[in-house]
Amino acid sequence: MEPSPVIDTLNALRRAEATSLLARLAEAGVFIGHGPPAAQADLQRMIDEEAEHISRLDEAVLDMAGNLAPCAGDIRSANLHYLALEAVLPRVLADQRRLAEAFEAAAPRVAGSLAAATVARIAASHRDHARRLDQLLTQKQGAL
Repeated sequence: MEPSPVIDTLNALRRAEATSLLARLAEAGVFIGHGPPAAQADLQRMIDEEAEHISRLDEAVLDMAGNLAPCAGDIRSANLHYLALEAVLPRVLADQRRLAEAFEAAAPRVAGSLAAATVARIAASHRDHARRLDQLLTQKQGAL
């Protein structure tokens, strides 16, 4: 069994991940518009990848015989509903950067544990999502 600080760190990351605005886009009814199908498909891939993060963290906690702490979405995401994508992209981009920083900051606390690779992969995924969202935002702003 892994030491409790590692499990505590993973549960803190799970709580942070549960507040992801990118993951909430799918349920928020955000209007994507008539942009290029490739951009819409890329956004959907990012949303799907985001959903996998919690599952990977859950598996990491359970693999270490830990208990899953309760998680809840961020109530501040309630105002995302029915907005144009370009209106919410700056918030979603900032949120992805916040999550990447949280995972990168947690890496030393899980170093040497079974979960270290999972945390590193999710941090890299958030960085990649931030990069792709930044490109999408630039495209959307250029189209205005």
